[in-house]
Amino acid sequence: MAEEKVIVRGVPVTEELHDLIRFVLTSFVRPTVTELYALKHNDITLAERPRRLLVTVRKGKTGYRVANTMISTYFLYKNYIRRRYPKAKGEDYIFLPQYKNRHTAAWGTDRRVL
Repeated sequence: MAEEKVIVRGVPVTEELHDLIRFVLTSFVRPTVTELYALKHNDITLAERPRRLLVTVRKGKTGYRVANTMISTYFLYKNYIRRRYPKAKGEDYIFLPQYKNRHTAAWGTDRRVL
């Protein structure tokens, strides 16, 4: 869809969506505004033996927790996410950082006003 430049609700489908979906599938983080879309680079710790990410979820469905990811998430974050936004700082959002409104990042619109 990214190669075909498909647009959904006025938002183009990009390769970042592919990375986001892979991250959700292998990180055990819920695809919600308070979990996935709230993640910042400071919330990620690269761990070794075994390789994985320690993902700090601050205000998730069950409150504060640290999720241990699968090994593929480690490489996804390290090789793709960091390469996509090489100048990202710790307080920058991991996915779709250009959207300061995280509801807009998640749904392409601020659903709170609908």
